[in-house]
Amino acid sequence: QVLMRWRRAHLPRTTAWTVSADVPADQMHEALRGPPSLPAPPPPRSAAAAAADPAPFCFALAALVALLGLFKLLTVRILARRSRSVAPPLVPMPIWVRVPLLLFASALGGWLGPTLGIFPAFGVLALAVLLAVVRPGRTPPPSRLGAWRPADARWIAASRRAFWRRAIAPSGALDATTPLGALHACLWIALPVSSAWIDWPVGLDALILAAALPLPLLGTGTVLSFPRGPAETLRALLAFVGKRRALPDGVALRPVMHVDVRGEVQDARVRTVLPRRPRGLLRLDLAVAQLPHAGGWDAELCLVVVTRAESAAEKALTDALPELSRVESRGGRRVLRRLPLERLPLERWLATLGAIAEALARCPEAPAAARGVASHAETVRDLPAPRAVGL
Repeated sequence: QVLMRWRRAHLPRTTAWTVSADVPADQMHEALRGPPSLPAPPPPRSAAAAAADPAPFCFALAALVALLGLFKLLTVRILARRSRSVAPPLVPMPIWVRVPLLLFASALGGWLGPTLGIFPAFGVLALAVLLAVVRPGRTPPPSRLGAWRPADARWIAASRRAFWRRAIAPSGALDATTPLGALHACLWIALPVSSAWIDWPVGLDALILAAALPLPLLGTGTVLSFPRGPAETLRALLAFVGKRRALPDGVALRPVMHVDVRGEVQDARVRTVLPRRPRGLLRLDLAVAQLPHAGGWDAELCLVVVTRAESAAEKALTDALPELSRVESRGGRRVLRRLPLERLPLERWLATLGAIAEALARCPEAPAAARGVASHAETVRDLPAPRAVGL
């Protein structure tokens, strides 16, 4: 039993009042017992507030923009040095001005995100990205005075390492033309798609802008934006020569590299060696022609023949191969013939090389003093080690 004690309420009769009692659940009649009451959980104040706070997202994005921008400036300088070129910045400012501005704009963008909003922060971060964007590399300067040296095993190994370095080096993460850089770009592009599984503190429109923010860094300043350096040129020439097993009789090939008076390697070629040097022949090389275009540089393998004007070699080549176009130098003392080899069938290339060798074999031999062989003087350096020039 439940004992209830009644006490009269001294209230006017016109005032409504109620009586309530707390009865234990086991003493309550079955018909009057209601559903069991459970204690309500506390409101998820901390988790909801933390998930809706865009400050960590903005600070992390600003830090990534600053790191990627600095890393891009460093990798571009390395590529420009190896290709003997210069990468002009998109914003015409010196490097010592752009670096502080990049850091300041990144910090300002991270601060503006939680204060003024996501979109003003993206505008400032886009300015930081533009400070690290560069245009295609300029034309390398003309080769300085030097001499050609045979490429030794060190440079042949370095040319092969250059190919794999481009594919797997950490610097390739900011180059969309490499496998690592393409994977990096795909991860940024997939950022808006990840909102289906990750509860980001910003909306889908902000994720799309964040995904597009670093793409200019990945698409500019790539390996294809610069001319090929000596190591990459040597690798391309050796790969081309390695596919041509048979050569005309009396013709041999030798890889050579041009070293200037300061000991810097400027170019690489594959020299065609004949049994004897004809009078008037200056160059008979396999070379890589650097062709600029709007987005960078193309490399074209070609056969280069340089002769003295009105010499025996020049007359022999004109009679034997009139279809080869000839270009005279500015002073008219030399004649250049160039045969592109990229799309040329193997049989035609070998036939052309054999016809050139046969035509030059009928020329008188050049005297030793006129063969153009550089003497080993003090102004001519030996071929440096690849590590000495950053390879």
